Amino acid sequence: VLYEDRTGKLWLAYWEGGLDQFDPLTGDVVRYRPNPKDVHSLSGDYVLWVHEDEAGKLWCVMDGGGVDIFDRETGYFIHYGYDPDDVESLSDNAIISFYEDTDEGLIWLGTGGGGINFYSQAWGKFPNYRIHASVSAPAASTPVASTPVASASAVSDMAGNNVVFAISASMQGGDTPSPAKWLWFGTRAGLNFWNRETDEFVFYGHNPENVQSLSHGTVWAVHEEQNGTLWVATSSGLDKVVYYNDAVPGNVPLRFTHVLTSGVTDIYQDYAGILWLAYYDVGLARLDPATEALALYTHDPGNQDSLIDNHVRVILGSHTGDLWIGTEEGLDRFSWDTQMFTHYRHDPEDPQSLGSNEILSLYEEQVGVLWIGTNGWGLDRLDLKTGTFTHYREGHGTVSYTHLTLPTKRIV
Repeated sequence: VLYEDRTGKLWLAYWEGGLDQFDPLTGDVVRYRPNPKDVHSLSGDYVLWVHEDEAGKLWCVMDGGGVDIFDRETGYFIHYGYDPDDVESLSDNAIISFYEDTDEGLIWLGTGGGGINFYSQAWGKFPNYRIHASVSAPAASTPVASTPVASASAVSDMAGNNVVFAISASMQGGDTPSPAKWLWFGTRAGLNFWNRETDEFVFYGHNPENVQSLSHGTVWAVHEEQNGTLWVATSSGLDKVVYYNDAVPGNVPLRFTHVLTSGVTDIYQDYAGILWLAYYDVGLARLDPATEALALYTHDPGNQDSLIDNHVRVILGSHTGDLWIGTEEGLDRFSWDTQMFTHYRHDPEDPQSLGSNEILSLYEEQVGVLWIGTNGWGLDRLDLKTGTFTHYREGHGTVSYTHLTLPTKRIV
């Protein structure tokens, strides 16, 4: 993981290597590793990703080991994990999604089986919500109010609802809109809506007998526009839902329109309102939300200016208006003006080429630098003026960077 904090320093989280702080101006590196004799050291070597909150604290999510919060003023790490004897500890040590509500000073954590946790610096505790929803609804497009599940089979069917892949704040919210009043959660079981005013969860799942239900039970990403249009990326494609500004989603049926019918793993909306989709195995998709006009960009072996590979993993909007596309076979830069792709591939004969063709994550700085997280070959820095790559790798083996994030309020 690579993360730039508000001071411009880079934090590099390693798989089996702890955490490093890198100063791009001086080249200085400060290493943080676990020390069994120091209770204020990093709790483990396996750091999945990092995030700086509004108060300046650094959150370090450990692989199956809860979360460490680093206070740079004291230099101390404080560890939080699951404690079966403490109902206000983390409900699960596997953290897979993150959302910061800066208006209320709350951190929301989606877990790999323990539902949702929230944290306030004033409390130092993690009250949690397990997402319970009835599975006996006649149609999945009909909202199902949160009620305890009634049987062992129901528990088994809905177990995936506590595996939270995506957390997204609704842009609506009634008379006094607030980014945290209504929340959407994408899980392994389906889509959930949480009205925090009434403290009610509503579940929307896939029903094979209802063509207007969610297209698949696994939801990877959720994006809501200001006009109330909801886009849901599932393992079976892209779903669209429209509800009106004066309607509370949990109080009305949601009818899902299946816009695309193959797995979508990432959604990016550009400055013009166009949706760009990681249409896995198909390529890059451009969708106009107003008309639903769809344009596909795919790899053509006979056209060197086409998409480099159809296995698109990640999309990033550039400060120039171009798009960066990370695939399994290299990196592309797409120019909207020319409609052409510029390719960056690994060349074993060129040490200044891309370090690996398997791209997992991207982050662009405004100073003309692109950072690339690769699968197994560490971190690459692309100088956009020269087109050359500088490689940063773990000194004792290879390392993958799977999340590169901006120091702003965002959903992981």
